[in-house]
Amino acid sequence: MNAWYHLYRKYGEQCPALWMVGGSLEEISTLRKEVKKQITNLDELEQKGRIVWWGYLDAAGLSTILLKSHLMLAHSRYEPGGRVVVEAMGEGVPVIATPNGFAKDYIRDWRNGFLVAYGNVKELFLRMEHFIRHPFLSNALGQNARKDAREIIRKWNFLDNHLMAYGLEVEEEPKEKEGDSYDYFKMRHIHLFPYYHIPLSEGYLRNKFEEITGQSARDIQTGIDSDYTSHIFSISGDTGPFILKQSYTRLGITPLFNPFGKEKYVRQGSRHFELELTVYRRTGSDVLVGSDPVHQLLLLRNLTPGEYTDPEFLPACIRYLMTRKEAATQEELDLFHTIMQSPMDTYEQIQHIYERLETDLPAWYFEVSGLFYGKLGWAESPFLLTYNAEYIETDLLHTLQEIATYFKETASLYDRKELRYVNTDTKLKHFMMDGTQVRMIDFERCALGYKENEIASLLYDYILNYSSGKTVEEILELIPVELNRQTVLTDMAYRVFYDILVESVMKCKPLTPLTGLLEILYHKTRQEQK
Repeated sequence: MNAWYHLYRKYGEQCPALWMVGGSLEEISTLRKEVKKQITNLDELEQKGRIVWWGYLDAAGLSTILLKSHLMLAHSRYEPGGRVVVEAMGEGVPVIATPNGFAKDYIRDWRNGFLVAYGNVKELFLRMEHFIRHPFLSNALGQNARKDAREIIRKWNFLDNHLMAYGLEVEEEPKEKEGDSYDYFKMRHIHLFPYYHIPLSEGYLRNKFEEITGQSARDIQTGIDSDYTSHIFSISGDTGPFILKQSYTRLGITPLFNPFGKEKYVRQGSRHFELELTVYRRTGSDVLVGSDPVHQLLLLRNLTPGEYTDPEFLPACIRYLMTRKEAATQEELDLFHTIMQSPMDTYEQIQHIYERLETDLPAWYFEVSGLFYGKLGWAESPFLLTYNAEYIETDLLHTLQEIATYFKETASLYDRKELRYVNTDTKLKHFMMDGTQVRMIDFERCALGYKENEIASLLYDYILNYSSGKTVEEILELIPVELNRQTVLTDMAYRVFYDILVESVMKCKPLTPLTGLLEILYHKTRQEQK
């Protein structure tokens, strides 16, 4: 109750009502007297329908309540079972529960709900707040909850076990179907009109491939890489394998932690398809074989993954970024430069910059993270900290404020005018081998910026996932001498800073490794500036 009331005081009528289910009239009266000691305006909240005491409900009544709910709260001190948790999941309702009973075994953070220790009102408030910041979150987690509930009930196998107790033979328990591990939230899948994605049939994919290439299609494989939030198909033709990539409209998680993207609930599949197609066409890349704009399909030549452990692969990727063909027009770059000279001191000024970028440069994707341009990112950093202050431990918050203040003041000193198109999601896994040449794939999040930004992104990814014992200092030595080293460090620091904020919200706990890396970059930048 206290967690909900904290939410109500923060969001007012935007806060969903709290429906209390269960208990006799006498029990409700007793509890209500205790609640009123802390929530003095309880009568008013009840009259406005913000708090409702439903009391005991039969199965039909409970089902009706669940179907109208964003989530179910089961914040019990002790619960030997808790079948209602599975019942809620079966209705497609995510659950926030204490790690007791069935909940401890079945509820997983960011899959079908959240586990919160009994009495941890702050974390309970934060987890509930997710569903206010993002109204589609209940749908994404609820899909997983419903699927998990079906599997739980299947494994319980109550009827067959009951019959076996009386010596009756039963059919063998069916095996888990392929694809049951699909994570709707991880894949950012939305089951709401008009965002619901209807998978294409194998027949359609086969026909489209043959139409584009004139080759015979065979051996279609789906879901070849679960790390992508796009559908990836492998299809063999007469001349070898090809890749079919389909962008679909996905759940956007930006509203959970970024005040500049409060209403960016989805990422339109058509938008990302058009952007990627534009980059392939403007650069004249022969990796693109053909496309299907109606179903947002790209047909690509199959490239070979790089050898990430090869010490020469990372430098080769850096050389590729330094020399690749430009996809932006000079008019676009000039307009971008003009927009980025606008004041960036207030929330309204930064919001206006994003609105102009989106309106005046529609060929590019400017995420409200500011990751494409360090000066803009650090300008919005104070607003990010304020928006997420309750998710960050006090000492860490002070550290982030100090670092953000420094980089905000100095980022403009490294503002380069040698602009180009950049991939804000530059990672080592996006580099492939085309024979002996390095090529890059995945251009869904391309914006305008400068070379230093992409090098910062790539080196940061390498430090996190592939460094193999190398120190940060050793990896930073790979920064090309012709680039502004301070700009690379500044942009890399902002990426670490932004990830700390995201992880603080998503995990509600401190992040020592990322914080340590940010402090290294902070102190190194200050030393080199001197």
